[in-house]
Amino acid sequence: MALLPFGLVFILFVVLGARLLRSARETGGAELWLAVFFLAAAAAIPFRLAMLEPGLGVDAWAPSANLVGHLATSVAICGFIVFVWRVFRGADRWARGLAAGLIGAQLASLGALIVLGGYRDERSTALLVCNAVRALPFAWGFLESLRYHRLMKRRLRMNLADSVVANRFGLFSIWTGALFLLPLSILVVRLAIAQYTWATPRFRPLNA
Repeated sequence: MALLPFGLVFILFVVLGARLLRSARETGGAELWLAVFFLAAAAAIPFRLAMLEPGLGVDAWAPSANLVGHLATSVAICGFIVFVWRVFRGADRWARGLAAGLIGAQLASLGALIVLGGYRDERSTALLVCNAVRALPFAWGFLESLRYHRLMKRRLRMNLADSVVANRFGLFSIWTGALFLLPLSILVVRLAIAQYTWATPRFRPLNA
């Protein structure tokens, strides 16, 4: 029963990725990169579960599966970065540099995760840093979609925009904002737990 939410998310991501991929084939648009995000994120779920759910009986190869999951997650994030760049700032040179920098940061954090063995321990500092780096592209997507949502609302008042399109930008900003806050909230919670653990006095057992 605990795996049901993960299964539903997996199915949802596969369906969305497949629809976007079919749309990209017909139009040649930037939705191809959002399809990469959803399909790669879906592929990461079963491999990440090997580490997150110890009761699955795959403990022997869980770290290796977790590494594959992190690789797929990095591919997903890179696809999202390219999507935001192509859709919102395709003509801006600085945005191309920002996209390249964010992709480089994803690869660097993934490399550090591999070298430091962070994929073997969900509480490792390397993993916390990697998750924080993965949140940054969603902040960019949130700001760009929020800017376009406000722009569309102003145009809508002058009957120069479609209300459905304006609403989609608003929904996209909510989604990207949530994806930005999620890993950061997990980071804060884990740091708070770690600080509490360090600050808690350790007593020797009475029978030691």
